[in-house]
Amino acid sequence: MSHIEKKEFEIYRFTPPPPEWDLQECIRQYIQSGEDKYFYWFLHYYEPTLNEKAKSFRNKYSMEEHFADIKQSLVAGLCKALINYDISIAPFLPYAQRYMEREVHNYIRTMRTGYSVQSEFEYARLRKVMDGYLFPR
Repeated sequence: MSHIEKKEFEIYRFTPPPPEWDLQECIRQYIQSGEDKYFYWFLHYYEPTLNEKAKSFRNKYSMEEHFADIKQSLVAGLCKALINYDISIAPFLPYAQRYMEREVHNYIRTMRTGYSVQSEFEYARLRKVMDGYLFPR
């Protein structure tokens, strides 16, 4: 089993931490106000669960070096779930579960099609580009 760097476990950590709200409340505030900070607060407190989910997929599919990418796929699923989410119908996390799983499975399918990069440097650059694409600053 490969080593996962500490920074990969804390991608969404804030210092100092944001106010500790219920996760559903963060999503409600995000939807009502449109302010990204509420979604980032959600990610800050949901990150330990994201880490566990990413480790589970990584182990299940024997993709030892793909922890951070799988985690980013889970977050991409959360973002896609927010597009059509209606807060009056259901809690967010059960609703978002299928979106997260779909994004991870799409990532795994893509990685297993034979696409490869020339070097670790190029792979790191590709990850950085994807991070910027999913989460523009």
